[in-house]
Amino acid sequence: MALSLVTAPVAEPLLVQEAIDHLRIDGSTDAAYVFTLIRAARDQAEAATKRALMRQTWKLLLDGLPASGVVYLPKPPLASVTHVKYYDTAGVLQTWSSSLYTVDAGSEPGRLYPAYGGIWPSYRAQPNAIEIQFVCGYATADLIPASILHGLRLVLGHLYENREEVGYLTPSRLPAGAASLFSSYEVMLPSCA
Repeated sequence: MALSLVTAPVAEPLLVQEAIDHLRIDGSTDAAYVFTLIRAARDQAEAATKRALMRQTWKLLLDGLPASGVVYLPKPPLASVTHVKYYDTAGVLQTWSSSLYTVDAGSEPGRLYPAYGGIWPSYRAQPNAIEIQFVCGYATADLIPASILHGLRLVLGHLYENREEVGYLTPSRLPAGAASLFSSYEVMLPSCA
């Protein structure tokens, strides 16, 4: 399984002015720097929760399809599936008709499976035989759970106050308050076997 970002979010979960107010900064001389910290804090929140906070598009490559008949799509919440492509048995890239599969965006994580009574298409056994492109993330920042947003602010404050810290801020080394706030929103993908 390989996962790659196709289209990054066009907006961040916090406005620069919101971040400046949270950090209690006078003036806006640090606005550009604060914006980069908002992006870094979002990255950390997404890594800790395994979610997409703002709308973004991802590509999932699979070597094959699960015997269970269900593909779990990472980075909830799932908004839509853009396309499902596969290499047929002759090695030709095909697009699977959206009428032949069902998308469950209401579950976390989102799911993709053949339409009722249908089956997966026949595909060539090769690396990255299946490509699923999907859109995920909350439509607007006000739909993000308050605990995640507050945890993001805590990470933002930590990054602003510790500009030269030695070591890396990772999901296992987040500020304790942020880690606690993120923990109940962490998504675990079921086995796709």
